[in-house]
Amino acid sequence: MTTYPKISLSYFMFSGRGEPIRLACVAGDVPFTNKCISFDDFVKLKPTLPNGQLPVLEIESEDGSKNIIGQSDAILRYVGKIGVI
Repeated sequence: MTTYPKISLSYFMFSGRGEPIRLACVAGDVPFTNKCISFDDFVKLKPTLPNGQLPVLEIESEDGSKNIIGQSDAILRYVGKIGVI
């Protein structure tokens, strides 16, 4: 059985750039938490985000360290590498 890091995808409440990532996680059997961000919350979060953009993927490894990946293509590549397809 494969052990995955704890990952959370943050994106708006519509499909857009986040939907291919969600689908890749489901197709690759990668467990993830889907955090839907409202536009009001996005304005507050924007200064803390990589490049001030969504989607972002937060990765928490077993040792508790956290990494954040921005840019949808980079996130898709990461999910593709850890998935079981």
